[in-house]
Amino acid sequence: MDINTKLNTIISYLTHLRVYRDPQRVRTDTTDLFRFFPNLQPYYGANRIGNLIYLKGTIPIKYQQFIYHIPIIAWLPENYPFAPPQIILDPTPEMEIVKGHPHVNENGLCLHHYLSHWTWSSNISQAVKYLCDTYSAAPPLVTKKKVETNIPNTSPPPYPMQQQQQQQPQQQQLQQQPQNTSWSNMNMNMNQPPPTYAESMGVQQQQQQNTPPSQSPSGIPIVNKPATPPQTTAVSASPVSISPGAAAAAASMALAAQKKNERDEVLQNCTEKLQEIISSFYDTTSKEIENYIAHNATLEEQSIKLTQEEEILKSDMDVFEKLIVSTTEKIEQIDKWIKENEKDEKDLDIDALSAPKDALQKQLLSLVSEDMTIEDALYYLDKALHLNRITLDEYLKNIRTLSREQFMIRATVRKVQQQIQLNLMVIQQHHQQQHVL
Repeated sequence: MDINTKLNTIISYLTHLRVYRDPQRVRTDTTDLFRFFPNLQPYYGANRIGNLIYLKGTIPIKYQQFIYHIPIIAWLPENYPFAPPQIILDPTPEMEIVKGHPHVNENGLCLHHYLSHWTWSSNISQAVKYLCDTYSAAPPLVTKKKVETNIPNTSPPPYPMQQQQQQQPQQQQLQQQPQNTSWSNMNMNMNQPPPTYAESMGVQQQQQQNTPPSQSPSGIPIVNKPATPPQTTAVSASPVSISPGAAAAAASMALAAQKKNERDEVLQNCTEKLQEIISSFYDTTSKEIENYIAHNATLEEQSIKLTQEEEILKSDMDVFEKLIVSTTEKIEQIDKWIKENEKDEKDLDIDALSAPKDALQKQLLSLVSEDMTIEDALYYLDKALHLNRITLDEYLKNIRTLSREQFMIRATVRKVQQQIQLNLMVIQQHHQQQHVL
């Protein structure tokens, strides 16, 4: 199953379950995990807190120049990435969990400082990388020891020096065996995906042919446990004498083993401390990167707004420049008109200045005058009738004639006013077009 197929499976699970707080983060982190650890496969099933997504498969470790694959199950909680994943060992029937391991409890739950100090910026891919580094120094699984019938041996055990001489050919044979690629190229830096399960099984079968005594046929390192000495029948035997040189060699070997154990313990402590420092540095760096990304997004938004405002200001500037040009032209025209019409007060003709300028205005002035004249005539007719200076018939006859004339005059006045307003609107539109141009 390739990465795209696994990612589509994760998306279908997220669509079906709809329980995760941040589905986008789950997709991103699982994609990185599949890229670095292709042996892991996505599943979903019932957990003690409900139906959740879990990843099942093997992760690679390197122990004593041999590559092994540790089976695990990684459950993703509902609050991921705000809650850490639960990574559990999944040993086969031929395997057992190392008792008292500092990074695995009795139930197979993986323990690590990175998981116990989990933050929302942490990710499951980095957690599995740390577990691979830790388990490479101290594997969490061993092969179950087969129960064999021990044949009593009455011969005395070999001296420590003889044991060392017997182990030297085995060590030389182990060094002469073809090794896998170096740990820096193995994928613990996670730049390249680990080998597939089929390839790793092929390598393990090849290694089984020349497996040293300290390795198991199943490919999982065995922690050497003190074997119960075979019970032998009490027989009388002469005491075995040990030379001083052999005793000194045994003491020196015991001292060397003690120093090696101390050195291994110091290296383990240094490794854990470095992992804690790297984890804290990663968290701090991730937060700073997120802050820089948010600040960069804000700057980009402000840059877009400034660009838009600059374009608006440029368009306004073009409009204002056109207004300045048109205003300057109008000022020149007004100055020219003032110069042309400058006259003394004695030369001014009030009647000429107040006279209408066009035919419509002259007609309107004449019609309004006639209307007012008829209005005065009607007033005086009423007054004459009241004083009995004219008869009623004469009054009615004059009223009909004047009223008819006044009606026609007022109708004509209204038409002239409408025409004048229409002409003014045409002139205003013409001025506005010139202003725009």
